[in-house]
Amino acid sequence: MSGWTAALLIADLVGVAVAVFLARRAHPAGSDARMLGYVTAGVPGVLVAVVALRATALGPFWTVAGIVVGVLAGFGVAPAWQAANDPGRRVLEQRRGTWPVAIPVLLVVFCVALVPSSCRPKQTPEQAYTERFEVKVDRLVTDVPVRVVARAPMVADAGVADAVAVPVERHAFAGRVLTLLVAHNLTCLPAVVLLAADDGLAVLVAVAPTAATPRTRIDPCLADPAYAFGGHSVVEVAFPDGLPTDPVRDTGSSPPRTVPGR
Repeated sequence: MSGWTAALLIADLVGVAVAVFLARRAHPAGSDARMLGYVTAGVPGVLVAVVALRATALGPFWTVAGIVVGVLAGFGVAPAWQAANDPGRRVLEQRRGTWPVAIPVLLVVFCVALVPSSCRPKQTPEQAYTERFEVKVDRLVTDVPVRVVARAPMVADAGVADAVAVPVERHAFAGRVLTLLVAHNLTCLPAVVLLAADDGLAVLVAVAPTAATPRTRIDPCLADPAYAFGGHSVVEVAFPDGLPTDPVRDTGSSPPRTVPGR
């Protein structure tokens, strides 16, 4: 939630609280007037809150517009209600009595349905990859160095102390970016990606322990479903020119296996 949407939500909550307080103070308990005051506060307040909670980038204009809509709708419920129930008015004039509810509804429809880039919940890269690969992605790593070796890479080629090759479960190409889904202990970090032209594209992702990695196992960076810190990372690297793209084989596993694309 941005600062502007937070401002809209706070202003909306304060406005509803003030309207409820005034309704309770001005009208006796159980009266239609008090109930009408609650409706005056609640309906526009809830609808504007929907906008505030779903929005990610409203900016100052739509924030002020939302507050103005909420205030006008709140002040307009009582006279509009009276107009809608006045038998002396024309049908068209009676139907205009719905505007205090209709305007906030239109604001919600406009924000949620017609301006998705500003008002729909913003998805993190990890959430997007979770949907794409259909497995929970805990971390996106984009600063891993990539090296090309002359033969099928082995973990010894990583040149990183205590590094271990971890399983590559999925791959994807987007232009010159290679994306790899790897499973490992999340207290470890991807250290290097090794590539080679070897019966297609040979891939090895080396992961190294950090100061937070418990050294209670022989290979503490390998994924273990029973281990509390097991999870998945997505590694994005720049794909070098001159290498094949199919099939992709994980040579860090034993035996090497083909990595499915996504």
